[in-house]
Amino acid sequence: VLVLCAPAAGAVPIGYVSARVRARAVAALRPSGALAAGEPLVLACADGAFLAQVGRLLRAAGLDVRCTTDVTAAARAVDLTARSRPNGRSRAA
Repeated sequence: VLVLCAPAAGAVPIGYVSARVRARAVAALRPSGALAAGEPLVLACADGAFLAQVGRLLRAAGLDVRCTTDVTAAARAVDLTARSRPNGRSRAA
């Protein structure tokens, strides 16, 4: 399950969705700033394999994505742009 969050939404509702949906993984996707200005998306998920899979999919679509397993940092809107993983093969495979 992929949850889209507004940049100023405060808490990422991963816990809320996880409690109500039976799914392998729940991830949150939110813009880190203005997408029109080229700011990256932040993708947060505790499941590393799902995170890698969705991250690859978004990058293949031409989006700049920053991935993190630190869901609480994403919820606090911490600047995750420095935690970028280079494009390449996922370790989850």
